[in-house]
Amino acid sequence: MGPQRRRWRRWVALAFVVAAAAWATVPRAAVDAGRPDPSVNEVRLAYHVHSRRSDGTGTVATIAAAAARAGVHAVVLTDHGDATRPSDPPAYVDGVLMIDAVEISTWGGHLAAIGARPSPYPLAGEPDAVAEDVVRLGGLAVVAHPSSAKEALRWKSWDAPFQAIEWLNADSEWRDRPQALWRALAAYAWRPAEALAGLVDVPSA
Repeated sequence: MGPQRRRWRRWVALAFVVAAAAWATVPRAAVDAGRPDPSVNEVRLAYHVHSRRSDGTGTVATIAAAAARAGVHAVVLTDHGDATRPSDPPAYVDGVLMIDAVEISTWGGHLAAIGARPSPYPLAGEPDAVAEDVVRLGGLAVVAHPSSAKEALRWKSWDAPFQAIEWLNADSEWRDRPQALWRALAAYAWRPAEALAGLVDVPSA
């Protein structure tokens, strides 16, 4: 057996070990022990989604179609911007309610503005002032990925007048534990939902 073939076999063996380890460590899906309470209305909403309007890869239509296939009822689009663009009115696309919002970059982190009127001037800079402007324009100011591993994204102005905090953010979660990303990639082919869920844990901060 030549050295090239031996090397190839070693790589195959290593890939098998990594995949087996990922299979064993990624948590299995929870089993539903009973029927859901019919009196409880469940709404599945995907929040903080980016489209091609900023740094996303899908159009509003393709995002809505993907959400419909996944059983999601509503999507909040938070493309990067300065809040001067008028938001599209909420509309159903493929049976999914699409809500147009904006994610604003400040000196002290990112802030999502939902339901705000268009700003007469670009919003950026001082986080307290941006949050005040969002509220003054009738919007909901939501601190985005406050515990991000990236310094430019982490929220720092805790005295600002925001109304909500984004508790979990998948992008920030895997950045905190990059080794978990490789485990998820190895297990994704067999258990995609569990592999993605395994990237999320309760942020200690």
